[in-house]
Amino acid sequence: MNVRNHIHLTGNLGADPKTVTLSTGKLATEFRLATNNYYRDSEGNRQTTTEWHRVKAYGKLAELIDTYLEKGSQISIVGSMRYRKWVDKHEQSRSTAEVIAEEFTFLSGGRKRSKEAYTTEANN
Repeated sequence: MNVRNHIHLTGNLGADPKTVTLSTGKLATEFRLATNNYYRDSEGNRQTTTEWHRVKAYGKLAELIDTYLEKGSQISIVGSMRYRKWVDKHEQSRSTAEVIAEEFTFLSGGRKRSKEAYTTEANN
């Protein structure tokens, strides 16, 4: 049996990605992804619920996301779920679920980069 931690989400960015450089020199980016669930209520009316997912990416993938995506961009993410626990400043135990992106696909336009910027990056 093949057992693995795998998640595939399709949605829209809720805000521009936030990217930082880690102490190791590696890039890390984080953003919120909105996905919708559709169903019919007891009266037959179509209803929509929105779920928000915290997504993180590292390295070259983080660079691509930061460069090309912006609030509203529609993407498909493939990755894995991670659960993180910590104790806050009030000594309360906290936990959160995060999607660690391994790959993504553009489904709508993101930031438009100038040809000059693309050429400069490609020559480096």
